[in-house]
Amino acid sequence: MPAGESESVNTESAPAGDMEGETCCTRLANRISKSKFSRYSRRWNRLCRRKCRAAVKSNVFYWLVIFLVFLNTLTIASEHHKQPDWLTEVQDIANKVLLALFTVEMLTKMYSLGLQAYFVSLFNRFDSFVVCGGILETILVETKIMSPPRASRYKAKARLPVIFKITRYWNSLSNLVASLLNSVRSIASLLLLLFLFIIIFSLLGMQLFGGKFNFDVTRRSTFDNFPQSLLTVFQVHSQSQARMSGGGLETANHKAQHSN
Repeated sequence: MPAGESESVNTESAPAGDMEGETCCTRLANRISKSKFSRYSRRWNRLCRRKCRAAVKSNVFYWLVIFLVFLNTLTIASEHHKQPDWLTEVQDIANKVLLALFTVEMLTKMYSLGLQAYFVSLFNRFDSFVVCGGILETILVETKIMSPPRASRYKAKARLPVIFKITRYWNSLSNLVASLLNSVRSIASLLLLLFLFIIIFSLLGMQLFGGKFNFDVTRRSTFDNFPQSLLTVFQVHSQSQARMSGGGLETANHKAQHSN
């Protein structure tokens, strides 16, 4: 027999062994899936997921999450400068307990809804991000990778977004947040128009008051250069302009006295 024919016979016989191995694995998998234990476990899993889905969508779960968010807000609001040591310990314990409860909430939703259905919602993504950030911060503190004084500065910032969980359960507030998000483009156009007005009046202020705000007391609100003029006009827009008006009147009076 030629060598080419013998090679073809060997190559054709190799996939047959692989197919026999695959059929054996398939038979074993089918046998396991048809066993009583497998049917019982699938039935128990469907029942548990159905119960968890009903619990997640119940009013009790709704008010429980609202209560946890309220406790989280109360814990953050209780932090203050030079607080006693016992209050710091109570806050640390409360933070860990609340983090554990929020983790249980996240895992329950993942199990009842499924990962694909869970991450469809933007609020669920936000919840998982906040919870995972809190878990990572706790691990870094417990392993002493991050020092407690440094972690305390970021702890409140990491737990503050939990307050926004209430927007999911408060329909009117959720609609308001959705309206604000939909109008971001219009707000951005309005902010751009406001910035153009600030630039125009900053240049006008440099022409009218540049180098004229010379007082005995050095003031930061001047029109001597363009960056300082921008900050001065922004200060007039954002807060009481009585001080700026007083400075302009003093400049006008000083100029009138010298002209006389």
